[in-house]
Amino acid sequence: MNQINTLKAVIKRELLSYLSSFSFMLAIAVYFLLVGLWLWWFPDTSIPDNKFSSLQTLFVLAPWMFLFIIPALTMRSIAEERQSGTLDLLKSKPLTMYQLVMGKFFALVFLIVLILLVSQVYTFSIYQLGYPKGNLDAGGTAGSFLAWMLLASAFSAIGLFTSAVSPNQMIAFLSAAAGCFLLYIGPSFISTLPVFVGQWDFLIQGIGIQSHYESMSRGVITSSDLFYFLGFTGLFLQAAALASTYPRNQKKI
Repeated sequence: MNQINTLKAVIKRELLSYLSSFSFMLAIAVYFLLVGLWLWWFPDTSIPDNKFSSLQTLFVLAPWMFLFIIPALTMRSIAEERQSGTLDLLKSKPLTMYQLVMGKFFALVFLIVLILLVSQVYTFSIYQLGYPKGNLDAGGTAGSFLAWMLLASAFSAIGLFTSAVSPNQMIAFLSAAAGCFLLYIGPSFISTLPVFVGQWDFLIQGIGIQSHYESMSRGVITSSDLFYFLGFTGLFLQAAALASTYPRNQKKI
């Protein structure tokens, strides 16, 4: 019971910190602005111009937006705690670093779910605009939103890890963005090299996030994709907890 109360306290602390943060408000504003332009304004991707009642263009855009939005949210999570000295103070409390990392992660997941719920306005709009009304693949859309949430959770875990190993917030942001990019698209790119095509290409693609995300975005939800995201996220959360446990050597002038 004490562990649950401690975890709740960390989640509440993080949520209050995010909701009062300018960077969070800016990231959310940029997200909804870009999504609105992508779905309703840009001629190559807008739903009215293409005349298809589908949110597929949103799910194509989501990973690339998360490459910047998630690192912007996670960069201060642990790096700021270490810079300000509050991480050492937290270590003196009846709180393990794993509980701290999980509390920060669950706070991020809560915000992701909140964004997902607000984004249902787009689902409602497509449902109303379809011809006939309601002409929307509900199963595929639900699977795509699940893939979206799992992708954001995986990126959040990467961001927490880079924040734990980075000396400051800017390095944490750049490291998280680079790490998310490489782990998302890197294996798919490597699999296209001639030396791997026809032999190891499928196996190498399975290492990366992109193939699992795109599979679920088509509405095909398999246990292998679910286990991949859960295992991937858990691995980086454990690594973030271990990195937070050991102090970094800081040179004093």
